[in-house]
Amino acid sequence: MATINYTISSVSSGLTWSGTFEVTTTSNQVKTEIPTSVTADSSAYTFTPDSSVGFKYYPDATLGHNYVTWRTYNGESQYPDSGSSFDVWSSNLYTAIVTNNITWAGLVGNSYSLNTTKHSLIYNYNAPYAPYFCMGGTIAFS
Repeated sequence: MATINYTISSVSSGLTWSGTFEVTTTSNQVKTEIPTSVTADSSAYTFTPDSSVGFKYYPDATLGHNYVTWRTYNGESQYPDSGSSFDVWSSNLYTAIVTNNITWAGLVGNSYSLNTTKHSLIYNYNAPYAPYFCMGGTIAFS
């Protein structure tokens, strides 16, 4: 097991926070190596993405807003109706993961700008509410 840390900072609105992704190995591509857990604020919020469809990505060719999401929901719908998700609205991160096939190890030491008009967030669909959310800023990996 390996821990990949992330930090969201310099946001234009919302919260800053940090957390972790627990992965089996850092040598696999991010889009194929589903984390065994995603945490925020020193495990104040933790969830386990679904092992088969726990990572999804959605391009928006019209507006140029792309996002990646890790989630517990095991359906194919873009809009879950239960569970938790970590949605990161970042065209740069989207390109690194989806187009350039970056590995977990490749994320380490890099940062990516977050969309200034869409909320990146951790969302609890069961409540529903977003305990962590922001617009703008960066997500950095270590």
